[in-house]
Amino acid sequence: MIETRPENTTLLSLDPVLQHFSAQQLGVATTWANHFCVPAEEQHQFIREYLKSTSSTQVWTVTLEHEGRKIAIARFGKILQWFDSNTIRTTTCNSRLRIPKTKPGPRAAQGLANRIDTLPYTSDDGLLTSFAQKAGDWAAELARNDLGKRSELLGGLDSRSPHLRYLRPKSRYYLRLIGAALREFCSVLDPNVLFAIRSVQCVSPQLYNWLVSGDKERRLQALRAQPVLLPMLILSDHLHTFPWPHDVLGLVPPPWPRLNTHLPGPVWAGDGKGLLGQVADEGMSLADALVWLLQTPKASIRYLGSCRPGRAGGALFHIRCAGYEAWGRMLHGAALGNRRPVTRTDWQAFYALLGKVPYQVCSPDYRVTVETPPLDLNLLLKGTPTAWNDPLWIMIGSKLTDYQEFYRHLDYSTNGQRAAEIATHYFVRKPFAQITNMIDQFHGYVDSLLKAMHEELGTEEDELLTTWPALLPSGTAVCPNGVIVVELRCPADLIAEHAAIKHCIDTYDYSAFQGSCRLVSFRQGDTVLASAEIRLAREIDSSVRRPNQQFYCVQLRGRRNDPIPPNSPAGRACHWFMQGLESGRISSNQEWPDRTRELKRYAKAQWKSRVTESVQAWIMQHLGEAN
Repeated sequence: MIETRPENTTLLSLDPVLQHFSAQQLGVATTWANHFCVPAEEQHQFIREYLKSTSSTQVWTVTLEHEGRKIAIARFGKILQWFDSNTIRTTTCNSRLRIPKTKPGPRAAQGLANRIDTLPYTSDDGLLTSFAQKAGDWAAELARNDLGKRSELLGGLDSRSPHLRYLRPKSRYYLRLIGAALREFCSVLDPNVLFAIRSVQCVSPQLYNWLVSGDKERRLQALRAQPVLLPMLILSDHLHTFPWPHDVLGLVPPPWPRLNTHLPGPVWAGDGKGLLGQVADEGMSLADALVWLLQTPKASIRYLGSCRPGRAGGALFHIRCAGYEAWGRMLHGAALGNRRPVTRTDWQAFYALLGKVPYQVCSPDYRVTVETPPLDLNLLLKGTPTAWNDPLWIMIGSKLTDYQEFYRHLDYSTNGQRAAEIATHYFVRKPFAQITNMIDQFHGYVDSLLKAMHEELGTEEDELLTTWPALLPSGTAVCPNGVIVVELRCPADLIAEHAAIKHCIDTYDYSAFQGSCRLVSFRQGDTVLASAEIRLAREIDSSVRRPNQQFYCVQLRGRRNDPIPPNSPAGRACHWFMQGLESGRISSNQEWPDRTRELKRYAKAQWKSRVTESVQAWIMQHLGEAN
C-alpha cells in the first residue's frame, strides 16, 4: 500500500482545484510524481492532471429502454460501443462527439440514445469479454493515459522495470472495470446467440452481428455445423481476406447463380459475410458452399465440422497464431487421412510441424509459375509416424526447417527465381526421406564451397573481430531458469560457437553482415546448450507469422545440429527470450543495415554473386525434373 505523507500535501491543499481531493488522493499523486522523477517545477501541474484524469475512469455502461427497444451504451476510454437492440457497433470518442466521461444519469442517457444513430460508425470491432487480449491492451492504455505526456515512460518495459509498480495494479484495476461494464452490456444481448459464440470460443461482435443479421435459427444451425471454420471466415471478411476461389482463368463462379451478387468486382472486395448469410438463410448446403469457396474435398469440410473448438482451437486462437487466413492449415490437417489430428495435443503437434515447412512452399505468392502443384502433406509425410506424440516429430520438424537453406543463398534474378521454383517443386513432389537426403547433400556442398572461398580469399584478422549491428543493446539476457542468452556479434564468435557444439553456424557471417539475421547462444555456465537464428518478422511471409509479430526464430539447434525439445532448458529459455523481444521487455534493435560492402573479402571478390551462382547451378543439377 502507498504511504501518504501529510507534509507532501500541505502546499497542494492550498490550490482551489485540488481542495476537492482528499489528503490520501494528493499523497498518492505525489508518490507517483516522485516515482516518475517529475521535476519540482512541474509536479504541481502533473498532480492536477493526474487527479483530473483519475477522477473519472471513462469506463461505464448504461442500459435503457429507448423507443420500445432495450439498448446498451458503453465507453472504454477512447472507444464507444453500443447495442441498438440488434447489432453491436463501435466508434472512437473525441471532443466533437461530446461523450460523457462518467456514467450518465437517466436523462443524459436518453439524450445520448437520441443521437446515437448519428454518430460516425467506425466498425464492429468491439469487445464482449474481458478475457480477450484486446481488453488487456485497453486497460493498459487507460493506465498510461493517466500519466498524460509521461505515458511514453511505460512503453516496452522490462520485467524488472520499477515502472511496473504503477502499470500492473493500474491495469488490473481498469481491467476489472472493463469486465464489470461488459457484464452489464452483455445483459441486454440475445442470450442464445451469446451462448453460441461463447461455446465456439469466438466471443466476437462480428460473429454476433452476423448471427442476428438474418434468419437467426438457421445461422445458429450453420454455426453448430462448422464451429471453427465458419467463425474464421466471418472474421476474415472483416479485413478483406476472404478466400474467394480463383484458377488460371480468374474467379471460379459459384454453383448457384443467385450468389453472384456477393462476388468481388474490379472496384469492390466482395461480401463474404453476405454470401455465407444467404447460404444459411436459404437453407442451402453449407458444406457444398465451403467446398466451392475453399476448393477442397467435401470429406475435409465434414471432418472440420466434427472438430470441436476445445480440441482444434477456436477461430480467435487460429487468427492470433496464423493470421486471418489460418483456415489453410486446418484444411491441411483435415486431408491427412489416418494422420488426422484428433486431440488437442495432436493439433498442437501438427501446427508446430506445419510451421516448420518453408513459407516459399506454403505460399503461392512466391511461385514464379502456376505449374508447381500445391503442398501434399500425405506425400511429404510418407513413412513418418502416424501418432502425433511420437518423439521423432521434433527431428522431422528440424529437417523441414533446414530446407530453408536452399532459398537463403538465392537472389531475385531470373535464374535465382527459377532455382527457387525448382527447389519448391522438388519439395512438393518428394517424400520426407528423399528431402532429408537432399538436405544433407546440400549442407555438405555449401560447407565445402564456403570453406574453399575463405581459403582462396583469406580473412583479415581485424575482419574476424568486426561486429555487425547488435540485436541486444546489452549483449546478454538472463532467463528465469538460469540460462544466459549471449548474442554472437562477429565471425570469431561464430567460429567459437561452431567449435563448441559442432554445427554450421560459422557459415552465417555473411547473412549477419547483410542484415538478414541475428544469432544468439544459449548457455548454462560455461556450457553452450544451443544456438538460434532470429529474423525480423516483416521479412517473413505473413502466412507463417502472427499479426504484429516483430521477430521470428527460424531455428534453434544444439550439438551437431540436433533439434532442441521445447521442454528442455534451452527450449524454455528460447520461448521466454522470444516473448521478451515481442513484448519489449527485453530491449532490442531492429535496424540491421547491410555491412557487406565495408568488408574487403565480400566487396572485392563479389562474394554473394559467386555463392549464388554456385548454389543455383547445384540446385538446377540435383533438384531438376530429372531427379
